[in-house]
Amino acid sequence: DRTGDISLTKTDGKWKINSTDSLAKLLMNIDSALLNSKTDASKTNSNQIKEMTLNTPFNVDTEIGRYNLTIEGATLTDKRNEFTDKKVNKVVILNYSYTNESFGKNDGTDLYIDENAFQVLDDEGNVLDTYPVYDDNRKAQNTPVGGKSKGSIAYGLTTDSKNLNVTFIRGNNKVSKITIPIK
Repeated sequence: DRTGDISLTKTDGKWKINSTDSLAKLLMNIDSALLNSKTDASKTNSNQIKEMTLNTPFNVDTEIGRYNLTIEGATLTDKRNEFTDKKVNKVVILNYSYTNESFGKNDGTDLYIDENAFQVLDDEGNVLDTYPVYDDNRKAQNTPVGGKSKGSIAYGLTTDSKNLNVTFIRGNNKVSKITIPIK
């Protein structure tokens, strides 16, 4: 048994039930605030994505803990993969690092940030595809609380872009963005 208040409005002589969070909680016994909760880092709407700064840790608070992400730069590489069919003019490597402050502290989940956490565009707005070359010294790892990891992702450029426009994504939420000059 549950009890609660229901908000009603009389319009043109007829009563209408107002759809509210308390009504949803009463009917389904689910707090809708939990269903709609977002991380502190992603509470901004899509038009107000936070700006990241190169080489400065960006703090991310989530429902299961806190971590920070640092974008360290974008550099051209001469490495090519002889087995790929991808035709590119340049290959640029995005370098980043992350530190797990408390993510997964209560449930043992390790933090892992890979290519799926980034949406990358060139100066012309083209979404870039990853390119199959790797830096074995910067391989993202599952990272426990207190741990750190470095990662790198290679992208193929078909234009003469001077920058990478990177958006950090968590789930379906765009959390932060940064424009990185390619060196």
